[in-house]
Formats: sequence, structure tokens, C-alpha cells
Amino acid sequence: GLRTRRPRRSRRTRTYSAKVRARRDAKHHGQEHADRLRNLQLAANNRAAESAETIDQFARDIVASLKRQRDLIGEVSSLQDSRDDTVSSIQGSHAATLAHMDELRSALEPAEATLEAAQDFLCAMAETSQSLHAAASSAPPA
Repeated sequence: GLRTRRPRRSRRTRTYSAKVRARRDAKHHGQEHADRLRNLQLAANNRAAESAETIDQFARDIVASLKRQRDLIGEVSSLQDSRDDTVSSIQGSHAATLAHMDELRSALEPAEATLEAAQDFLCAMAETSQSLHAAASSAPPA
């Protein structure tokens, strides 16, 4: 059978529409390209901002940790100072105790000597009284 053919477009029309299509596609492609670039740039800016924030946070953490370290060093040195004070006061009171004991000892020595003398005196008195008793019992009645 006979096929009805579509009327063929002239070459000029086809080229013109192809040019229009190409121009439209190129514009569309350029827009896509610009959008992609803008998105990439936004993402890069966001990442840069996040990195800067992270770096700032690190810096703040480091500063805080250094301050804590400095405070701890201060606490440790004040603890060492108080320990040194305690040690020296203990040494001082120990020396004072030793001196006090020496004083007590030297004060006790004369007391000991007095006690010995008193004991000797008491023994002598006892002997005297015994000999007096003996003399009284052996003496003839008056």
C-alpha cells in the first residue's frame, strides 16, 4: 500500500531548530554547571566554617586544660608548702619536747639525791631505835 509520508522539513528549518535547541541546551547546561559550582562552593564554605569552629573549640579546650594544669600546679605547690611547714613545726615541737625532757631529768636528779639521803636517814633512825630497844630490854629494872 501507499504510505503517506510526512512532508519533509526544509534543511534550513531543521538547522534553525537544532541551533535553538543547542542554544537552549547550552544555556541549561551552563545553569546546571553554575548551580553545581554554587553548591560545591556552599559545601566548601560550610566545611571551612565547621573546621574553623572545630579549631576554635580545640583552642578553647587547650586553654582551659592549661588553666586547669596551672591551678593544679598551684595547689600542689601550696600543699608542698604546708607540708614543709608541718614538718618543720613537728621538728620544732620534737626538739622542744627533748629539751623539756632534759629539763625534767636535771630537775629530778636533785630530788633523787634527796630521796636517797632520806632513805639513808630513815635506815639510820631504824637502826638507832632497834639498838635503843635492845638496850632497854637488856637493862636491869631500876
